Amino acid sequence: MYEAASGPGLNVLEYLMKEVPNSHWFDNISTTDVKETRDDIILTALDDTIEWLENFYDSSDPTTWRWGDIHTVYYGHLTGLEALSVGPFEWSGSGHCVTPSGVSIRSGVGRARSGASERLIVDFSNLNNTISVIPSGQRGHSNSKHYSDQVETLFLLGKYHMQYFTNPPTNFPTSSIESRIYFTAGGV
Repeated sequence: MYEAASGPGLNVLEYLMKEVPNSHWFDNISTTDVKETRDDIILTALDDTIEWLENFYDSSDPTTWRWGDIHTVYYGHLTGLEALSVGPFEWSGSGHCVTPSGVSIRSGVGRARSGASERLIVDFSNLNNTISVIPSGQRGHSNSKHYSDQVETLFLLGKYHMQYFTNPPTNFPTSSIESRIYFTAGGV
């Protein structure tokens, strides 16, 4: 089913904000005796937001308001089982920034359930200088220490690890080797 738009798209709204401050789109149709302008609506929105934040945080001191108290990220397991899921964690971002994470906070605390599945920075002059991180861990087994090891120690902190491409990589730290698999001709 198609749902009609309740207002102009973001690109149109940006144009109206800059070029047409008295556009009918800024008029609050529930106040029939007043025709609001862009500035009226901006001030009303700011006042309403401040009131909402003061109520949510039970404080009128903005230095006590933390985005991560409202906006969290949660990595739900495909099975839906809480025991296999990771989070919630305080999280930055929004649906329109470098750290994408769509969250609705209309009714209080919101959980981001989407965002980047990997961050990767490739050095095409030397692939062994490539760094990456994923918002989970490198093992799919929930009893492994690597099940969610990248989320807290790297991903949420904006850190990365080396991504090795050559075999064997010349700069691989041997202290990071935890186990080895040996293939022998003819079986065991």
